[in-house]
Parts: sequence; C-alpha cells; structure tokens
Amino acid sequence: MTGRWIFKPFFISFTTLTLILFLVFNLLFNSNYSRKIEEIRINEEARVLSVKRNIEESLTQVYADLAFLNDVIVRHLEHSGPGTTTNLEENLVSFSIRKGIYDQIRYIDTEGNEIIRINKSGSSAVIVAPEQLQNKKIRYYFSSTMDLDKGMVYISPLDLNMENNAVEIPFKPMIRFAVPAIDSTDERRGIVILNYLAGTILERLSDMQSKTECCSNMLLNRDGFWLHSDHFSDFAFRFMFPEQEQIGIFDFFPDEAEMVYSKEEGVLTTGKGIFIWNSIYPGKVSEGFSASDDSRFVKEAEDSCWKNLSFINRGYLDTIRSETIKDVFSNFPIILIMNLVISLLIAYLFFRNRSQKVHMQHLATIDRLTGTMNRQFFLEMAAKSLGLVSRNSGMAAVLFMDLDGFKPVNDTYGHDAGDYVLKQVSSRMTGALRQSDLSARFGGDEFVALLLNLKTKDDIHLIISKIRSEMEAPIYFRNDNLSIGCSIGCAVFPEDGGTVEKLIERADGRMYEDKRKRKGYDWESGEDRQ
Repeated sequence: MTGRWIFKPFFISFTTLTLILFLVFNLLFNSNYSRKIEEIRINEEARVLSVKRNIEESLTQVYADLAFLNDVIVRHLEHSGPGTTTNLEENLVSFSIRKGIYDQIRYIDTEGNEIIRINKSGSSAVIVAPEQLQNKKIRYYFSSTMDLDKGMVYISPLDLNMENNAVEIPFKPMIRFAVPAIDSTDERRGIVILNYLAGTILERLSDMQSKTECCSNMLLNRDGFWLHSDHFSDFAFRFMFPEQEQIGIFDFFPDEAEMVYSKEEGVLTTGKGIFIWNSIYPGKVSEGFSASDDSRFVKEAEDSCWKNLSFINRGYLDTIRSETIKDVFSNFPIILIMNLVISLLIAYLFFRNRSQKVHMQHLATIDRLTGTMNRQFFLEMAAKSLGLVSRNSGMAAVLFMDLDGFKPVNDTYGHDAGDYVLKQVSSRMTGALRQSDLSARFGGDEFVALLLNLKTKDDIHLIISKIRSEMEAPIYFRNDNLSIGCSIGCAVFPEDGGTVEKLIERADGRMYEDKRKRKGYDWESGEDRQ
C-alpha cells in the first residue's frame, strides 16, 4: 500500500510535467523553426525581387542606348554624304569602349549591307574594315526589323552567339536589339542593331546569388530551359545543342514547374523544398524608347518570358530543423532531471499528507491506550457486520465485559499500573478471540466483542471460557502479582436483538447478572466472603 501511495503520485506528476514540458519545448521548437524559415523566405523574396529589378534596369539601359545610337546614326545619314562615316565610327568606338557591354554595334543599309560595324575586342573596340563587312539581307533579324514601323524595336531570344552556323566557343550569351533607321522625312535608311553581351547580366546574377547554403538560383527561358544556374550549370543553354538530351526544370520538378509557369510570381512549399519566383519580360522594360503607348512597340522573336527562380531544397530545410531541435532540446535532459526531483518531492509530500490522514483516521477509530477499536468505530463496523450476517441468515453474538478488581489496582499502584492492566487485558482478549471477531474498549474498564461466523451457541461458550481463563491469569507489574477478574454478558443475534445497540444493551444487563453471581468474591478487597 505504501509503495502504491508513493509510485502513483510520482508517476502522475512526472508524466504530467513531462508532457507539459514536451509541449512547451515543441511549441518553442515550432516557433523558432518557423521564424528561421520565414527569415530565409523573406530574404530570398527580397533577393529574387532585387535580381528582377537589376535585370530590368540593365535592359532599360540597352533600350536607351539603342535609341541614342539610332538618333546619332540617322542624323549623320541625313547631313552627311556617302563615305563620310569616319568620325561616326570613331564616336561609336568610344561609345563601345565606355559601355563595354556590346559585342557589336552595326548600321546595315536597306540592301542588307553592313555599312558600319564596331566589334568589341577585349576591353577595347575596333572598326571592321570595309572589305570584311558582310551582307546580312538573309538574316532573320534584318528582315524582321526592316518590317517594323518607326519607333518599334526588335528583340531576339537570349541564346548563344553563333559563328559560321556553329556555337561560338567559349560561350557568348547574346541578345540582339534592332530598330529600323527612318529619317525625319520617313525615308527608311536600313537598321541599327546592338549585339548585347547578356553574359554581363548572368555574371551579375552570380554576384547576387543567395548567401543561403543550398539555395539554388536559376534563370529560365519560356520553355523551362536553364539560361543560368549555380546548381544546374551543366544544363545551361543545352537547348542550343539539339543533338544532346534536352533537360529542363520540368524534368526535375514537374508539378512545381507547372505552378511556376502558371503564375507571374509566388512562393510554393512542397515536399521537395521552397520555390520563390517572379517573371521578367525583356520586351516590357523599354519605357522611354518611344512616346508610343502601342503594346506592339516591341516585336520579339518569340513570346519571351524569363523565370527568375530561387529553390531551397528539402535537405537544407531538414538541416535547419535538426539544428533547431538540437538548440531547443539541448537543455531538455536537465529539465527532465529537475522534473524528476520535483515529482519525487510531490510524491513525498503527497505520501506524507496521505500518511497523516491515514494516521488521523486511525487515531479516530482506535483506543489510543489499548490499540483496539474505540466505541464509535466499533458501533459502525459491528452494524455493517450484522447486516452481512443478516443477509446470510447467520448467527452472531455480542459480549460485554467489565473488569473486576480494577479500581483497587488503580488506587493502590497508580494510573501507570491501571494503564498497564488495561493494555494486558486488551491484548489477552484479542488473543482469545478469532480473526473474524471484532473487539473494542467501550470505556473505562469495559470491553465489548462481536463474535461472527458462529455455528452453534457452544461456540460462544467456548470463546467466553477462553476469555475468562486469559483474564483471570495473574498480571505481573513491577514484581507484584495483580489479580483481575472479568464479568461477561452475552447477547445472541438475532434472537436477543436486531441492532448492535439492542444487543449491547442486552449483553450489558447480563454482564451485571454475571457480576452478581460472582459476588461471593470481593473484588474490591480481593477476599472470599463465604
């Protein structure tokens, strides 16, 4: 019983506190983990937006440069005669060197003949000699630009430059911007074309790549092929090589790619990681080139759209999760030990409180001197026992006992002797009774007993005889022999009464009858009167 009183409160408190602590730590973990992921997401969104703005600013500058060069070349054509391009070429060389972002600056006449061509050469620029100039009449960009109205711009896809029908090595990413050269009299003089080194954009992307470990930064064309990527660099511009296997983002992330290409911008979290993207339209950043608000102002070689994408893979997110768990739960074992100590303290306090209650209940049910039941508790237990006997149609008996010769002992030897006698009598009475019987000190030198599980009245007489024998045996106190007698009255259930009180009353009366029968011995003086 004692072990259960200790273990149960300990188990309940330890389990409850541990569960509460785990929930608190789990909430703390979720809060910290969500905060870290949110910080990464916000930083990546800001970075992706910054990349978009940087690219758009770069392309806007190209449009401005094209407008400026077109104006310079057309004015020169209007006010200068044929063969007077030297000063213009030198100015274009200076412009090319200062800008450093154009592989070629060309003016091509209406017949497709290159009249002026400035080639970038390292950090410098050179004028291409007349004998090296070519006819570009059959090139797609020439015919497409010649068909444009005044103020319109042609823009090619972002791809790799080709020389002699082969991709130039090393790779040279390129975008061609061209505009029809139309003078103030609306006479078409040819086209002005810039070969923009798109590698400057891609290099800037590398400089602006995420500082977050395991974040993949990508620039994709409208078909989902890589134009730039730090983690998928082997697949960049693979669409320029038809003989190779065409692998794009749809091959790695089919479902996620569908979502990316269905929306202009967004954030998507899946089992593979977090995808953050926006869209860049090279043809929609040409504000300032023309006063026209016509949506057809820019004619693109294709419906050009780049996807600027940041991908945070699941492995990195799991690493953050593991680190957060380690940070949050690192002190959990110490807290658990403290919980163990607290639970033990709670169990001890509960046990002590319960022990005190049991002790108080015990004191409320026993006679403090003899250790037997007290009067009130005996009446309660006897009533319950008689109820059970009644249901089983059994027989019981109540014995009422009063000590003879107790007062002289008390008067002669003092209260210590009297207390000692009462304890001895109680012990002897209990020893004479059976385990199923109940006994109590009823008050003073009076005792009662309830005999249960009786078969015949002979059982009662046998027990009474045994009690008398035990009671009348000498009691030794401090080398003195104390003589004590015992008068006993008996009432049988159910014939003498149906309640404990009735049986005690009847037994008490018979006890006095027994005492009168034993009056031949003077228990007060200890002498035989006959």
